Amino acid sequence: MGASGVILGFLSLSASVRRPIDEQIARAAVGYLTPSQRDLAEEAALKTRDTDLDGLTDYDESKVYRTSAYLKDSDSDGTDDRTEVMAGNDPNCPTGKQCVASSTSSTPSPASTPSTSSFRSDADLLAYLEGLPALEIRAALIQAGVPEETLTGLSDEDVRALFVKTVKESLAKGELSGLVEPTTE
Repeated sequence: MGASGVILGFLSLSASVRRPIDEQIARAAVGYLTPSQRDLAEEAALKTRDTDLDGLTDYDESKVYRTSAYLKDSDSDGTDDRTEVMAGNDPNCPTGKQCVASSTSSTPSPASTPSTSSFRSDADLLAYLEGLPALEIRAALIQAGVPEETLTGLSDEDVRALFVKTVKESLAKGELSGLVEPTTE
């Protein structure tokens, strides 16, 4: 009986000593993230933050277009980065200047890299796609598998009309919903 009392007393003392330490560890571990979780959280934050308020998220600026997330106009030509991107121009090359893009730092066209964070609604996506230059529409259609010979016989207006009609049908079917940010209302 005496031995069991000593053993139980020792276990109780041990638990009393460990409890504050365990509680402290539990409180500190609530905010602990693994390195991959931290990277995902940082990337998610970049996709919603627009530090320079130019209309492009910091993620788009740093990962897609390779522009400065801190300067509204990365090439200092007087036109903000988003306007240049939407117009199909290089936001790193001043308007009117001939810039040579290296193979490692070419700016992708907005048609080839749409950002889900740029489109808040189907109407926003449609307005963006309707504003694409005919040359980019042709390139996107060829990349999607439309034979170049088929497009050669069509005028720019016909190509645009066909493209817009197809986009509207796809929007109606919900096929492009992955490009539109879900609403949080």
